[in-house]
Amino acid sequence: NVDALGNISQDLKVLKDYKALKKQHPELVGWLKIDGTDVNYPVMQRSKDNSYYLSHAFDGTNSNQGALFMDYRSDYVNPMTNTIIYGHNMRNGSMFGGLKKYLNEDYFNKHRTIKFDTIYEHREYEVVAVCLAKVQSSSDDSFRYYNFIQADNENEWDAFVESVGGMVVNGGMDVKAGDELLT
Repeated sequence: NVDALGNISQDLKVLKDYKALKKQHPELVGWLKIDGTDVNYPVMQRSKDNSYYLSHAFDGTNSNQGALFMDYRSDYVNPMTNTIIYGHNMRNGSMFGGLKKYLNEDYFNKHRTIKFDTIYEHREYEVVAVCLAKVQSSSDDSFRYYNFIQADNENEWDAFVESVGGMVVNGGMDVKAGDELLT
C-alpha cells in the first residue's frame, strides 16, 4: 500500500467503520468529531492540492461549504509534528463554524477532547489552546504557522510555540517538542 505522500504502509487495514465509505471516496483519510459542536465529518486529502475541497463536498460535488480536508503535506499513516485539517468557518455553525464556541472559557474547559480517526486507527487529541489567527499577506515576513508541518529541530519547534503562543485566546501552549499536534 502507498499513501498520498508516497510512503509505503505496512499491511494496514481500513477500520470496518470506514471500509464502505473509503471504497466510494478514495480520498477519505479519516473522520473528525468534536462533541458539543456540529463537527462530525469525513476528512479528505487530495494529493498535492489544498484547494479542491474548499469548493467541493467530500463526494466531489460543488459546494460552498466545501469539506474538511487534511493538508496534502500531512501524513495520516505516520503522523508528523503537526497534522493540519482545514474547513470553512460557516455562519450557520456547520463545518468549522462551531469552533467559535471555544472562545468562551467555560466551553473550552468542558470540551477538551477531539476525536480524529484515520481510516486505520482511532485517535483522540486534547485541546490545549485556542487561537485567533489570519493568513498573512505574501509580503509579510511573519511566521507562517500554517506551514508548520514537521519540526526538524528544537529551533523550529520553539518558533512555532512562540508564534502561536502570541495568538492564544484560551488555554496555553502547554506542549513540548516531540508532541503530535492537530490544528
